[in-house]
Amino acid sequence: MILGTSACKNGLRATIFRPEIDARIVLAGMLAIVGTDAGLQWGDAAARLASRFPARREGASGDAVSADCRALGVPSVDVKSAGKALKGCRAADVQAAAGAQ
Repeated sequence: MILGTSACKNGLRATIFRPEIDARIVLAGMLAIVGTDAGLQWGDAAARLASRFPARREGASGDAVSADCRALGVPSVDVKSAGKALKGCRAADVQAAAGAQ
């Protein structure tokens, strides 16, 4: 398994990587940042995650957050914010995925 540079800097090694724990961390982070919003665009989610969890998510892109969430069963849907509809996630879908883990 190949881990990114930030994962190695944060002490993760492929020999200790456990996908089931990583899934819970990703979904718990998403639940923490979605707040009372019904949905969140991927770019906004990446910015909020980087702000709230800089050691884990600093520099993360919307595409990276999208890929992580989609791999855990969170669908990518159109989310309207500031008059623009871009891809993102619904809070209810994040909650459902977290409950399934």
